Order: sequence, then C-alpha cells, then structure tokens
Amino acid sequence: MHQTLIQRYENGCLMLMEQKGEEFHFLGTAFIIHEQGYLLTAAHLLQDVENPVVVSAGQPGQFSHLSRETGASLPVRLAQIDREHDVALLQLDIDEEFGSPSDFIGNPEEIGEGTFTLSMGVPFGHLRIHNVMVMDSMISAKLLSANDTKLLLFDIPVHPGDAGGPLINTEDGRIIGLVQGRFNPVQILQTEAPEDYNLPSRFSYAVSIEYAKPLMEAEGLS
Repeated sequence: MHQTLIQRYENGCLMLMEQKGEEFHFLGTAFIIHEQGYLLTAAHLLQDVENPVVVSAGQPGQFSHLSRETGASLPVRLAQIDREHDVALLQLDIDEEFGSPSDFIGNPEEIGEGTFTLSMGVPFGHLRIHNVMVMDSMISAKLLSANDTKLLLFDIPVHPGDAGGPLINTEDGRIIGLVQGRFNPVQILQTEAPEDYNLPSRFSYAVSIEYAKPLMEAEGLS
C-alpha cells in the first residue's frame, strides 16, 4: 500500500554513529534531506559526540542480515543545531551529490488528529540489528511542550534507535516531523511524577518539521 512512499525515503535513512578509534557506537537515525549531503537528526543524539559518522543500513523490501559487519562510514559535520527544539542539521564531508526527495517538507499546521503516518528508523541499532524498519501509525494529538515546542503524538511506541528518523504524512507523502522518542508526559511537562504513576506510555512523539527550515536557510538551502 505504501511501497512507493517507502521507496522515496528508505535509501536516505542512515545509521548515526560516533567513531572512537576503531570502534563505532550507534546513536540513532539520520536522514538525507538535500542533494548536497545534508541530513536531519535529533539534536540530543549528538550530546558530547566528537566524531559523528553515518553508515548505510539494511533496507526495507529485501531480506538482509541483522548485522552489517562491513560498510563504509561517512564522516559528517554539525552544520546547524537547535537544541531548544531538538533538531540538528548535518552535512556529509564528501565532494559528491546524493539523491534526495524534492518538495519533501509538509505542513503540520494542516493536519489533524487521525492523520495516518509512517515513520522510519533503525530501532534496534544499539543491539547490532542494522536494519531500517517502517512503522504505520496515526496522529493522536498535537501539543505544545513546556517551552512551546510543537509536538506531534502518534500511537505506537518507538524504540531508542528510531530517534532522528522522519515522520511522514501518508496522504501527501511529505515529512511532517522528526521522531524524538517515547512520549513521557512527566518529562514533557517538566514536573514530578505522582507516587502512584507507573503506567508506561504507548505513545511516541515528533517535533514539527518546521524547526528544520531555519537551519536549512542558515546554510543557504532552498
């Protein structure tokens, strides 16, 4: 049902890692958004990271091994970062262009609860399962955080490695959010949890893709 849409974005989803000597430590997901090698990811993944790199992952649509023992790591530089809204713009440090979707940024203001979405990421990269996985979900709510960041809640529980991946509106095929992680109301409200609060959330959240626009504009990208 969503094969064309998945094929549009799947090859642009990469594993974000930190290189420490000969070792690589998985951080999360990043995805290509411009032919000049620019990628988006979640800013919190880059906390205290000195040598970020990206590595291709096993793609949907084909049987692939759980772990990739070989594969080129591509260095990236931190081009722009917005820690307040948890968005970072990276650029591949190589002299060649990459295929990227055009007209990919959607308008979260135009969607409502019940909008069907897809998200992509490498959910189990921390466990050396190096595959892009696709999840089908629905927008459950549109909220403002304690600092008025626009959040999109969707009705599936993502995993740690999904952070930094795209949230896509299946109706028009455009990206509307940047996946952050599991929705924790106590953390979002920046308050203390009641003593009897122990119910794990089955919701996840993304920040609005609109926060990526100023970062791209600062790099001179259209």
